[in-house]
Amino acid sequence: MTSEKHQFADQLFKEAFDHPRDARSAEYKAGVKAGIYSMFKLAKVECFYKAGTASFDAFVSGLDEGRNIARPHQPRGSQS
Repeated sequence: MTSEKHQFADQLFKEAFDHPRDARSAEYKAGVKAGIYSMFKLAKVECFYKAGTASFDAFVSGLDEGRNIARPHQPRGSQS
């Protein structure tokens, strides 16, 4: 069963990409999802891409966006 927090995180991810915007790679989108999930403590960030590659750079950039998406929805005073 999926928790309410998990459903909300999935909704934030969906909203990030359900409108016209610049195309993003699968690696970037994986980073966005990882960033959102990590902010809600649903999963630890795991990057499977080698540092210095374009895939790694895309994942890390997506991670930043995901954290920025989730940050306004964090309880006041939480550390992230």
